[in-house]
Amino acid sequence: DDEEDEDADGADGMDEGGSGKAKSKSKSENTTDDDEDMDILLGDNAANEESAGASADVELAMARAEHLTARRPLLLNRVLLRQNPHNVGEWIKRSKLYMDLGEVDMATSALEESLKSVIARKSVNGSPSSLVLTLVDIHE
Repeated sequence: DDEEDEDADGADGMDEGGSGKAKSKSKSENTTDDDEDMDILLGDNAANEESAGASADVELAMARAEHLTARRPLLLNRVLLRQNPHNVGEWIKRSKLYMDLGEVDMATSALEESLKSVIARKSVNGSPSSLVLTLVDIHE
């Protein structure tokens, strides 16, 4: 009986110690994740440099990341259109994304491209005529 109590106490002690280690491990994992994120943004040169030039690299990497984040909706839309170029709703969404950015020419060219690539019989998520109507609305 005494041995069973010691085993139970030993197991409890290990759980308490294990959870403490898990907490410190998660902090180190977060630091490791942050380091990996910076390595992705800066490339392999970031690990070797720790000078004033490195801060400029960090600023450049942050600017690149912000630009990529800002372009995310357009990039995602492009992926969806590559998967199904007959998706009328995605073409209209693409033109609206360009209009939100103030790029009327790009919105027009996206709709013109959609008119070339969408086949009426294969169209999904809207009628092909809505592409023409959206293009007319932009030209007005």
